[in-house]
Amino acid sequence: MTTPVYKRRRVLSTSVDVSNGATVDEVLQLLRLLYSMSNECRAEPVSLSQLNDSQFTVQSDEYISKKITNKLQQQIHDPLVLVSNCAPDWCQYLTHICPMLFPFDIRQTYFLSTAFGTSRSIVWLQNQRDTTLERVRGPSPRRDDPHDFRVGRLKHERVKVPRGDRLLEWGLQVMNVHSNRKAILEVEFVDEEGTGLGMC
Repeated sequence: MTTPVYKRRRVLSTSVDVSNGATVDEVLQLLRLLYSMSNECRAEPVSLSQLNDSQFTVQSDEYISKKITNKLQQQIHDPLVLVSNCAPDWCQYLTHICPMLFPFDIRQTYFLSTAFGTSRSIVWLQNQRDTTLERVRGPSPRRDDPHDFRVGRLKHERVKVPRGDRLLEWGLQVMNVHSNRKAILEVEFVDEEGTGLGMC
């Protein structure tokens, strides 16, 4: 009795079983590998004479997934999700493991809205709302809306740091003290005018 063709093919096939398809993790690992290879090829200077079909280059925009980006945007713009800190695990996982799936501005928005705790998420949401209202109303002064309310404001703390050879040491001490606090840190240098967040 002869062995059917499909059984013979199965015996001769490699040890990787692709009959059930790849898992999501395997696809993500493959995407990361392809993205890494493409970046390495783009980073190496190649003359036109050396350029051939074997060069593997894919533009970064090609890796962006519009569907997953839209799903992440829905999570970011849901106030209850942000305030209760109950975004699905895949949001953190994908933005960390496969950032190339999202445009930079969406990753930055996700970071700003989630990375600094609930109180900052609330303030961020309120600032986003104010920005949207200003865009709609124009530069006219804001009227007090009786239905408008603020949930909370962040405290500001100011520290004075001397310039000099020990600046890094002072900075580390300030971060050790301030890192667990919820307040916004403003830095002022001794004997100098001006203070602020250090943002341009």
